[in-house]
Amino acid sequence: MDRETELAHFAHAEKVVIEGERHIQHQEQVIAELDRDGHDTGGALALLAMFWRIQAQHVAHRDFLLRKLGEPGAASATGWRSSRCIR
Repeated sequence: MDRETELAHFAHAEKVVIEGERHIQHQEQVIAELDRDGHDTGGALALLAMFWRIQAQHVAHRDFLLRKLGEPGAASATGWRSSRCIR
């Protein structure tokens, strides 16, 4: 695969990671609202846990592509801490 294609794959993977973070943040807000209003949060928490697992996979894939591009230092510069996904 040529570098241009690899860069395009990386750019897409980075967008997916950013979108995943937005989903996680939104779900955390939903849970807070449900909890505040006295509703059951079990299903919402299960969905959030699934989002975290998926996000960990997306981050790992993005970081793999980054390493493949030969830019290992950039992974920590993205702002996402994959350890956050492990809860």
